[in-house]
Amino acid sequence: MEDFHSQISDSDSVLIVADDLNSFDKASAALGLFLHLKERGKTVEIYLSNGLRDEVKELFEQYEVSPISEIRGGNYTISVDYGSTGIEKVIWDKDEEAKKLIFQIVPGTGEFSFDNVQFEDGGKTYDLVVGLVVSNFQDLGEVYEKSEAVFKESNTVSIAREKGKGVDMFIEVDTDGSFSESVYKLLKSQEDGMEKEVVEILLNG
Repeated sequence: MEDFHSQISDSDSVLIVADDLNSFDKASAALGLFLHLKERGKTVEIYLSNGLRDEVKELFEQYEVSPISEIRGGNYTISVDYGSTGIEKVIWDKDEEAKKLIFQIVPGTGEFSFDNVQFEDGGKTYDLVVGLVVSNFQDLGEVYEKSEAVFKESNTVSIAREKGKGVDMFIEVDTDGSFSESVYKLLKSQEDGMEKEVVEILLNG
């Protein structure tokens, strides 16, 4: 458990990936963890691989938590060295039909070449990915394939009933156990405890 708390402390941006929140218990576990991380000042997003089910939709709306529709990739930077030419203006446009961003660079005086343009990977979107009811992220299929770099470049934790492959840390939920109770015990073990709202959500779950 200390390792999990260290993961949280060392992370600024967290993604929660929940497989099938088909019960009040699982939904409460996801919401409790989400709100706890948010209260800790983390940037946190939650992605539901099977969408938001009707039976738990009202619970998410009650706490104003909106799952993201797709997992964001990394950030990328385009830098232009205009020291020798100056820049008169930069125009950008979006070609919706071709799904392209178009940048037009109008240099000032002097010669300009593509040697002045650099493309860089701006860094990871998430530091930590927490899988809830997810044993193996690869089981997410197309979702995993589209965002493979996110899972490989981030620290990963799985809170599930069975241990899968490819995760850095596994937290087991007993066969007859409750996901809400497991998350409650996990967060309760922190030195600074939990917020009242989070406690209520998890205990109700």
